[in-house]
Amino acid sequence: MNILLSLFHWILAAGFRASLLSIAVLLFQAALRPIISARARYLLWLPVLIVLMTPILPRSRWSVENLFASHTRAPAPVLEPATAPEVEVTPAGSEAPSVSSLDWKETGAAIVWAAGAVLSLGSGLLLYHLALRRFLQMAEQPDVSLTSMIASLSAELRLRRPPRIILSPAVESPAVTGLLRPLLLLPAGFESAFTGKEARLVLKHELMHLKRVDLQVNALLFLLNTLHWFNPLLWLAAWRTCQDREAACDAQVLASETTDCRSDYGNVLLKAESARCVPWLSIGFVGIFEPGRGLRSRITAIAHYRRPGPLSAIVAAFAIVLLGVLGATHAQDAASGSPPLATSTGPAQAAGPNELITKEYRMLSSFRAAIGKRGPLDYLSAQGVPFPPGANVMYWSKSNRLIVHNTKPNIDVLDVILDAYLAPTSASGLAAEVGPRDDHPAATFSGIPDRASAAWGTPQYIEYKLEHIIIGKLDFDGGHLNQLVDAINKGGVQYDNIEKDPSRRGVKITLASEDVNNNYYEPFNSSFNNRPLITFLDRLRVHYAITPYGVSIDPSAMDTKEYNLPASALGTKTVEQFLAGNGVQISSESSMDYTPQTGRLVVRETPGNQELIDAVVRGVNGEQTISDVPAPEDANAVATDDTRQKLNNLIIPKFEFSNATMQDIVTYLNQESIRLDAGESIPSRRGVHFVLAAAPSGAGKISLSLDQMPMWEVVKYVAELSGLKVRVDPGSVTFLSPSSSSD
Repeated sequence: MNILLSLFHWILAAGFRASLLSIAVLLFQAALRPIISARARYLLWLPVLIVLMTPILPRSRWSVENLFASHTRAPAPVLEPATAPEVEVTPAGSEAPSVSSLDWKETGAAIVWAAGAVLSLGSGLLLYHLALRRFLQMAEQPDVSLTSMIASLSAELRLRRPPRIILSPAVESPAVTGLLRPLLLLPAGFESAFTGKEARLVLKHELMHLKRVDLQVNALLFLLNTLHWFNPLLWLAAWRTCQDREAACDAQVLASETTDCRSDYGNVLLKAESARCVPWLSIGFVGIFEPGRGLRSRITAIAHYRRPGPLSAIVAAFAIVLLGVLGATHAQDAASGSPPLATSTGPAQAAGPNELITKEYRMLSSFRAAIGKRGPLDYLSAQGVPFPPGANVMYWSKSNRLIVHNTKPNIDVLDVILDAYLAPTSASGLAAEVGPRDDHPAATFSGIPDRASAAWGTPQYIEYKLEHIIIGKLDFDGGHLNQLVDAINKGGVQYDNIEKDPSRRGVKITLASEDVNNNYYEPFNSSFNNRPLITFLDRLRVHYAITPYGVSIDPSAMDTKEYNLPASALGTKTVEQFLAGNGVQISSESSMDYTPQTGRLVVRETPGNQELIDAVVRGVNGEQTISDVPAPEDANAVATDDTRQKLNNLIIPKFEFSNATMQDIVTYLNQESIRLDAGESIPSRRGVHFVLAAAPSGAGKISLSLDQMPMWEVVKYVAELSGLKVRVDPGSVTFLSPSSSSD
């Protein structure tokens, strides 16, 4: 549904811009008609097509958007440039409505639009297919003289090959069709209806359409109009574009003749006054004749035709460039050339309550996961941040930079909301990435991320080792955080098959502060066997920062989160007493702010305690309570089913091995599962870990070729050919000997 809404928003924005640009084109045509040629008038529609086809338009300091945006931007220092693909800019025109009402209305409108587009496209394709089938069913054999004339004209116009001729009584007027294999449609009795010179002009006009690729442009126009079926201005623009296309084709036919044939050409069109013509906008047909006013204007243009001079080309080129630069571009800061929002890093500037100021935030990767596909403006508006006219928000998703242009009171509200997502500052003064992390990029085709080649002594190298050191079994019988960290350190050293230097094996994990909650960690069950090292870090439920030589854990780091806790649930107790009575050990450094009238509770606590508070509040609000959490055995069963479901969802495009060993296939399955599971936001859950626990029977060589096959089906084929059994555990698949038990 997010994709549908995003497409719908783009259609609305592109349609509005194209409508205004179409009005400008019509005004330009009216003003320049005595100067520019018919072909130039047709080319003036090019900027409109660009706007309708291009989701991302370039920026220009001359864009007309600057006229509307210049009075809303406050001057600020220049923002260092960022690459376009990672920037998401969301202007706010007014205070955002509530998300719930906006979603329902937008979703309904998007569904109606999509249904209309599908209906328009389907009906157009159906009518085209029925008409073409009727023409072909009644087709007659053309005369040799007609075939020779068409072949001669095709050679004159330098077409690659003459089109196939369909002579049929079902055809009312000459037309061409066929995007890949063109067909020339002629009515029965075509040669008797026109003189030899007139027939030559008609055929040349139709073949000129093929030379000018008008069929392809016409199909594009039809598709764009099915997407904008609700926009009458764009239907008008398409109709005028088709008129200009025919006039331009007429002009090219006249220009290609060595003698004056305007009179004969006009007589040809007059003969079609009563003919039934092809629709002015059809997905497959382009013809010479059209009824009514459009036909009469073409006859007038033919009577007054003169060859265009150089001034016509110069004026037309200038008009096209002007329309494109003004209308087919977004606004840009003329002073800096940067996006229309500049920023300064640090505290918000002193300003009046209604004056717009700019502030930059360095975010954690969890912020990107929190906003999802909604965009920063929708997310922050849903959190209660007003965006008055002129306010903006810009987010660099790769570098996690958020820049907000808003009033000082709204910036203060934003500071509180974003506190849980702000990246801390490392000893070097740079923002350090902390966990639990969710920004690991998807693996490449070979299953090895780009940072595998990073040098030792860099955070990228540590990230690679965290993802690729597979802990077979963690030696931990339960204990406190420092004991668990020691066990993870030992496991990292034991299972590090990446590092060749023994002194550098594993990842050095250190505690930056004392565990103020003195949490006790239960032993990990067998479902955590054969998991990446980063899995255990994520299970600590504390913040950690990746340094050039290891990982620094800060159990005292706090998160800020907002809850809805009704005052009736507290009774006579304070919030602290209520949470403590439900098993939450409040940290000494935590803070809480509770508003009884609204039930708004803002808590700054450690991640582990936040999870407990989540459970307590869900129970109060009638959602899942602590007692509803599945038992470990049930949780393992659910996780195992999830793994099977993932294996069925991962489709291998091409699986082909010849005389391969099981180890080769297991390595491939590990790499391919990570690559195909790129949509998983949590790196430790990406892919499925395959383990070979027994040697295959027989020769041990496997040959298998499969296309577009679910990974689970591939696993079953491999197990059958190798004579092994398969056991599915949460997140892993193990190939076992036939004598072993499997599920």
